[in-house]
Amino acid sequence: LRLFDKRRGQFGGVNPHDHVIMQAGARVKRGNGTILHYSFASDDELRRQSERFATLSAQALFEKGRSTGRAMLLVKTGWAFIHSYLIKAGFLDGRAGLTISRAIAAATYKKYALLRRLRNEQWS
Repeated sequence: LRLFDKRRGQFGGVNPHDHVIMQAGARVKRGNGTILHYSFASDDELRRQSERFATLSAQALFEKGRSTGRAMLLVKTGWAFIHSYLIKAGFLDGRAGLTISRAIAAATYKKYALLRRLRNEQWS
């Protein structure tokens, strides 16, 4: 669900963006067209949003009992960049695509590094 009336639904689940929960009786319709989603206005805003979501994701993974090793942290970070920049064709967007792909990789690194730290603190 991409677009909804906030008076009739809200984000729910473990992470605030896991899914939308609509009130009983609220209608959900399929729309035709494209929704342009500009979730940040500057590189700094992108960094702050990425850090916020990385922290939320790490906490959710920790609560599910997940962990990661140092090597997997690097593999996941590299894969996040490759996936965003090459597979999803971020390179076609020039500097903006590179900036976003780097931010995604940095957020992935932060998420798994924080997960490692939470796990290590748990066992300390």
